[in-house]
Amino acid sequence: TFQIDTEGPSRVTGLSAVPSINTVTLKWNSVPDSDFAYFQVERKDSQNGIYYSIGTSNNILGLNVTGLEPGTSYWFRVVCFDIFGNRGKESEEIKVTTLKDSIAPTVNSIEPRPGNYNTTIPLRGTVSDNTGVLDIAFQYSADRKSWNNIETISIQGSPKSASASCSLDVSSFAEGIYYIRIVARDIYGNTSKTDSSASYVEYKVDHTAPDKALGLTATSSTGSITLQWTKGTEDDIAYYNVYRSEDENGEYRIINSVAALWYRDRSVMPAKAYYYKVSAVDAAGNEGELS
Repeated sequence: TFQIDTEGPSRVTGLSAVPSINTVTLKWNSVPDSDFAYFQVERKDSQNGIYYSIGTSNNILGLNVTGLEPGTSYWFRVVCFDIFGNRGKESEEIKVTTLKDSIAPTVNSIEPRPGNYNTTIPLRGTVSDNTGVLDIAFQYSADRKSWNNIETISIQGSPKSASASCSLDVSSFAEGIYYIRIVARDIYGNTSKTDSSASYVEYKVDHTAPDKALGLTATSSTGSITLQWTKGTEDDIAYYNVYRSEDENGEYRIINSVAALWYRDRSVMPAKAYYYKVSAVDAAGNEGELS
C-alpha cells in the first residue's frame, strides 16, 4: 500500500528583518516537520504587488537579500516545502524599509603625480561609491580656499566605480603653485569631501625657459663625434635637445634628447663637416635658447 501525502508542512513563524542601505537580513524559526525539504523566501516590491521567489534555504534559518535600493520599502514572507513538494502556509508578511544612503563617494586617485607644467595638465581621477557615481567634477585652486570648477563629467549608468579625465589649460596662468581636487556625487546626492581633509594634488605652473646651454665642445673620432656641455644653474632641467646641421647657417634638426651632459653622434660620415647646437628643457617642458 502507498500513502499519498497532500498535507503541507507547518507554517513558518518568527519572521524578522534587519535592514541596511542595500541589504535586508531575514531570520525565522525552524519547523518541526520530519519531512521538511526547504524554505522559500518570497518578495514583493509594492503593497499591491505580486510575490515572487528570491531564494531558498534548506539548512539555514535566514537569508541575506542583496541588491536593494536605499530608502525603499519591500514586503517579505517565507513558506516551507516538504520532500513531496507540498507547499505550506505562508508566514505573516513583514514590511521592511532599507536605510537611506548617507555614504559619500570616495576619491581613490588623482593623476598625474605632482609635477611642473607650462601649457596643459592632463587630469584623470577614479572614484567609488556604495550605490553609484553620478558625476565627477575637477576643480583647481591657488590657495586651497577658493576653488574653481574645471569640468563636471556625468557618469553614464552610475556604476559603483568610475573614472573621468579632462585637461586644464594653464598657458595663461601666472607662475606658481596650483592645487587640483575632485568632487564626486552619487545618485542620492551625497558629495565627497570638500573640507581641509579632502585629497588634492599640487602642481607648479612654470613658463620660464632655462638659460642657454653653455660650454658646448665637439671631439671627432673614427665613426663618431662626441659632444659635451656644462650644466646650468637651474635645478629643474629634465633633458637636453641635441640639434645638428650640415650647413653652419642651415636648418638645425633635433637628432636626440638626452639627460646627460654629453652625447656621442654615431650617424656621421667620414671627412664630412657637421654643426651642432644644444638646448636645455626643464621639467615643465620649457625649452631654452639654443647654444
